[in-house]
Parts: sequence; structure tokens; C-alpha cells
Amino acid sequence: MNALLQKHYLNKLNRGWALLLWVAGFFVVSAIASALENVKFLVLPPHVEDDGLMAAADDLAFVLEKKYGYRPSITQSNRHYPRNAIFLGDTLVTRSAMRIPADLSPYGAVMRRGGGNRIFIRARSEGALQDGLYTFAQKALGARWYWPGDHGFALVDGDLGFLPPVGWKVLEPHFVHRRLWPGGVGDSGAFNRRNRLRGHFQFNHALGRLFSPELFDERPELFATRAGQQVRPRGSAGTDPQPHLALPEAARYAADQALTYFEANPEAESFALSINDNILYDESALTRAIVEPVDYFRGYPNYTDLVFTFMNRVAEMVFEEGDAWTAANGEPRYLTALAYYWAEQSPSFELHPRVMPVLTADRAQWHDSTFAAQDRALIERWGRSGAERVATWDYYMGAPYPYPRQMNTFITESIQHMAAAGLDVFFAQLPVTPGFDGVKPFLTAQLLWDPQADATALEAEFLKQFFGPAHQAVKHFYEQFAEYRVTHEGAAQWIKLYKDEAGIELFPKSFLLDRKADLEVAADLVKGVEPYEARVEVICETFRLTLDYAEFQRARRALVDGNAWASLDRSQDAKITALSEAVEDFWSSRARLAETVQSVSHQSGLARHFRWLEPERQSDPTAIAVSRLAFLLYENEDQLATVENLLDRLAKTYSDFSTNRYPERFREMFAFEQGLREVASATVNRWLRHEPEAMPERFLYPEVPAILGWAISLRP
Repeated sequence: MNALLQKHYLNKLNRGWALLLWVAGFFVVSAIASALENVKFLVLPPHVEDDGLMAAADDLAFVLEKKYGYRPSITQSNRHYPRNAIFLGDTLVTRSAMRIPADLSPYGAVMRRGGGNRIFIRARSEGALQDGLYTFAQKALGARWYWPGDHGFALVDGDLGFLPPVGWKVLEPHFVHRRLWPGGVGDSGAFNRRNRLRGHFQFNHALGRLFSPELFDERPELFATRAGQQVRPRGSAGTDPQPHLALPEAARYAADQALTYFEANPEAESFALSINDNILYDESALTRAIVEPVDYFRGYPNYTDLVFTFMNRVAEMVFEEGDAWTAANGEPRYLTALAYYWAEQSPSFELHPRVMPVLTADRAQWHDSTFAAQDRALIERWGRSGAERVATWDYYMGAPYPYPRQMNTFITESIQHMAAAGLDVFFAQLPVTPGFDGVKPFLTAQLLWDPQADATALEAEFLKQFFGPAHQAVKHFYEQFAEYRVTHEGAAQWIKLYKDEAGIELFPKSFLLDRKADLEVAADLVKGVEPYEARVEVICETFRLTLDYAEFQRARRALVDGNAWASLDRSQDAKITALSEAVEDFWSSRARLAETVQSVSHQSGLARHFRWLEPERQSDPTAIAVSRLAFLLYENEDQLATVENLLDRLAKTYSDFSTNRYPERFREMFAFEQGLREVASATVNRWLRHEPEAMPERFLYPEVPAILGWAISLRP
């Protein structure tokens, strides 16, 4: 009986405490809501060096106005101490109200509430202060910048309990370098700023710049020997072979350049020593002693030890000998190097702690379970390599793929795995195309700040809040692209189908028409309902590019495969008519695509990134098709008038041709085409005029033949 009474009174006591806590929470939330609703001023220090901070303050004022109907004034002062104000940065008042914790990193911010409905936000730098401001706007006020541009902003329910009633709240990102390149093109960096995407380190291809043609004239021994010849560079990170990385003097030269740079730029926290964008390495005995016997990783020769032996040597000279450990702001310095192409595998030795390897991979390919497992293990090995800081370079595009390349599941999984392995520097190529990318850029930004954020909830919020009544139709549109790619793209390959002219054939016409139907449903659901109608229209307009490119490819293939016009049971007249119609069809689809590419490029600000899709940059089979047509006409001169108009138009469209000489031109082209067919089935290489030589003892790759009329490049 006593036990029952004890339990009864204990339950009453617990309910009492729960009620008390609920009441306290209610009053705390009410107090915070009152503080935010009545904000009249945003106060910044009198001297602000970063224009981005002023733009961020303007964004915060905009959000408060949208949410509460009143726009606070922005003032810069050390002495103005109003009530109902948010203080940003190191004003005198903020410094007296809140100290910066000793353990706050240069990338984090701290905030607290004060009396008189005052809120204070501080950080060690103006960049970190911006990030703190936008974190506050996102968390407490529910501000979202899902896309670049006018249609990208939305307000959701904020968390009024985000700011504690007493003490301060520390806001620290997991990834200290968070960058999507180029992000929202055409908005002056606003999309990246609003989503707390900023970089601190440099790590692009650099050796072509450092090991210059002028240096070759003075010190040729620092450069690669290939096929028995020393190669003079052209100053190109794309085409210059790597310098003689195995030579200690090359490391000494690179170290001197790094030390000179750090001396001239005392605030610099990194110096890039990434390899050039190719697989052209020195072939001397010194290099062979490091890389042989050659093993392979992901189908490539493994040259990681060569590249990072060079990096360790440079690091010893820069840090141990040169004592360039820290920047003027007290932050550690790093030498960065891409783990790229033949250097993706982890090294067989420990890295110098101040070498920052940058892992390069297309983690959209994690749909391939074998590749995903291999990549997870690789990330973990690099995380144990001895480097203090490990970075990653990913390929999240987007443009210039002519369709939505959805990969949100693998973005979430890979970012969380990298964070668990200790990686905290992130870079991805992502020219943000709102209609194609959907939530991808926003989701990435949120996970880089907090890898444990609920990705499923973020996606659901984006769809429901951003598209309103159309959210289910839009969800189906994006999810179907993701599922179809995962199911049908096959084995992993680095940025698979990138600039692959036939890559659109991954999706059958019926699938694309079904996705068009999804968007038609979405458009009907939000017709006349803003802002949802405008947002759905952005997707519809961008998807026109997918449909028009698919039609362009269909018409192009019809010209070269002959199925549409060359049936054996057709008469000669019927073949001529069908091929003429096929040429007209292709030209029509070509014109539509040109118009759509221009429209989407203008809409997204991504003209540079969609340029590859412009028809004049695509393979064009018109010449071969018309040569076939001309050949048919030789055998049926009565039909010559049928193609006269086509030939006139061809001459106007393609300045390379002239109707005055078309019979000779087309006869020559047809002979060439027939020659190709003959060669394809030949067992003797006589027509190509190339006599193969004995294979030299080269360990990189076989000699590439020089064949008349052919341009051949080789990647292992």
C-alpha cells in the first residue's frame, strides 16, 4: 500500500514539473517572439570592411519585414544602444554584453539575448559573422534561399526556441570550407552568401603556372622527360606535363615559391601545388624507381606515392626549415594537392600533417555498390593518412547535362561519411540550374554546416513549402529522374555521360513524356497561385531543354543510321523523299534547340556552362546525309529538283559548302564514307597509311598512331 501511494505522489510530482517546464517554455518562446516581432534596429560597427556583411544585414531586414511587416533600419554606430535591436559584430555595446569564448573557431559565431529585447551576434571575422547572421535568419525566422534569383526565397516556420533565454549559443559549421562552384551564377554571389557557402583554401591545378616556360629556359632539369626528350611547357595547367616530381630540386623550387607567397601574403592559409589536369608524367629512371612496378587503382596506374613524395618534401622545406606554420591571423597553413587521376589511391606512407590532400570523385556514382564501398574505404584511408586536414572535390553538376541529374541520396550519404572520417573541407562543381537541380544545392549547403541534419525533412520542406499544391507532382518528377538514373546508368564511371552527345538516350522518349505530364499536372495545380506558379514555370521552361535535346538527338541519329529512309524494299524515289524529309526534320530540331539553349542560359545565367549544348558545338551529320542523298540522285536524275532547295539552304547554313561544286564535294565525301566502311572490316592497315612501329619500352601507355585525317587522344 505504501508503495502504491509513493508511486501516486511521484506521478503527481512529475506531472507538476512537466507543467511547470511547459509554462516556462511558453513564456520563453513568447518572450523571444516578442523580441523578434519588435526589432526596430540592426546595429553594426561604424567600420565594416566586407560588403557582404552589409548585404547580409539588408537580407536580415528583408526577412524581418516579410515575417512581421516592419523593416528595421540599419545603422552603423559604436554608441547607439537602442532597445528592440539586433547588434551585429564588435560594437562597444556588443563587446560589453558578450565575450567571444576562447574555444570559438575562426569559422563560428556566438549569439545571446540581452535586456530590452536586444540580441547580440559576434564572431572572429566578418565572414563568420555573416554565417552566424544567416544561421539565425534560417533557424529562428525560417528564412530559406532555395534557389538563386527572384523565385528562390521562401519563409517557413522558424524555431523560436533556437535562441536560449540565458547564456549564449555557439554556431559552428562542421565543414570549415564549404563551396559550390560557381553556385548561383548571375546573382553576384548572393546564393552562396545566403547559404553560408564560403571558401578559405586554394587547391586548383597549379604546377603549370609555377613551372613556367621561362623557368624551363633557366632550369630545364626541373621538367619532365618524355619519349627521351625534355618537354618545354607552354604555361598551361591543362596540357603541360607534370614537372620532374621525383627530383628533390623540383621540390626545393616549389618550396621557395610557397615561402615567397606566404611572405607577400601574410594572411594566406594555403598554397596550391596541385598537379596539372592531365596524366603526362616524367619517364626518367628517377621517376620509374618510385612508380615501378606499376600497380593500378580504378583502372589507372597508381602514381600517388610519386605525387605525395613531392608534397612531403615541399612541406618539410616550408614548415620545418622555413617555419611558415601559421598565418598572420594565427591560423595554420597548408600545402594543398589534388588526389586526382593517377593519384587517387591513398599513399603507402604517412603524409606531412600540413599537406592537405583533396580527394576527387563523382559520388553521384555511389549507385554502384561496388564503387561506393571502395570509395568509402578510400575516404577512411585518407582520413588516417597523417594529414591534419583532408579535403574533397566532388562533381555535383548539373549543367551541361541536358536533364535533371538527381543524386540527393548519395549527397547525403557521402557528406555524412566524409564528416565521420574527419574531412572538413568541401568543394563541388555545381552551376546551379534551379529547374534541373531542385533542392540539391540547398540540401548540400545545409549538410555541410551540419552533416547530421535531417535530409529527408529538408527535402520534404522544400517541396511542400516551395511548390504548395504542386509539391507531390514536382516530387514525382525529381524522384523519377533519380530512380531511373540509379537503375539504368550501370557501372560507376567518373562524371558518367558528361558531355556525351548521346547521353540523353539514357531516358527513353516514353519516360520523358511521362515527366512532361508530371509538370503539366503541377502547372495546372498552381495556375494563378503565386509564388508557386512562377516556380513551377521555371522547371517547365528548363525541361524544354531536355525535350528539345532529345528530339535533336533522335533526328540526328535518324540521319546516320539510315533506318528511317534506307529500307531495301523502298523505291529509289521513296528513299530520296524520306532522306530529304529526315534532313528537314534535323534542321528543324536544330533550330528549336538553339532557341531553347539561349532561353535557358539567359534564365539561369549559365550561358558559359550550357554552351556545349549549342547546336553549332555539337556533331552535325548533315554533310554525310546530303552526300548520301547526292549519291542517290546520281542514279536518278529525274529527282534532282527534289533536293535543289535543300542544297541551297545547306549552302546558306554551312558556309563550308557551295552549291556550285556540290557534286564533286559530295562524291568525295561519299567515297570517304565508303572508305571508312572498308577499313572497318579490313584486316590490313593499308588505307590508313600508318606502319606500326615496334613498341618502345614505355610504362605509361602504348604509342598512339598518327593516322591521316584522324584526331586520336588516349586515356587509359
